[in-house]
Amino acid sequence: MLKKPGVMIYFDITESMEHMSDEQAGMLFRAILEYGQHRTEQILPPPLHIVWPLVRMRLDSDDERYFRTTLKRGYAAYTRWAKAKGKEPVDYDEWLYSPEYRNITEPDDPE
Repeated sequence: MLKKPGVMIYFDITESMEHMSDEQAGMLFRAILEYGQHRTEQILPPPLHIVWPLVRMRLDSDDERYFRTTLKRGYAAYTRWAKAKGKEPVDYDEWLYSPEYRNITEPDDPE
């Protein structure tokens, strides 16, 4: 899995958090960070166990979007490298499924 710099926390959980104590909100925040960084889920007490599936769904969606964006940026770097070398870049699908192309990251890579 790609190393992400962090997680997004959305305002739409604010309403749910209004019904939590500071201790419960802290537990939710720690659960978000733990899941975001290590993909481990904690067993959360009520009412957190009700909110958690929605939060987890957002975290998973963000991870998928981050992964897709990272791949697109990697492909853009590859195409710049190929053009700088005077080569025709392969299409995205070929690049995606061919590790030999994905390992090219520096414009000065030797052939």
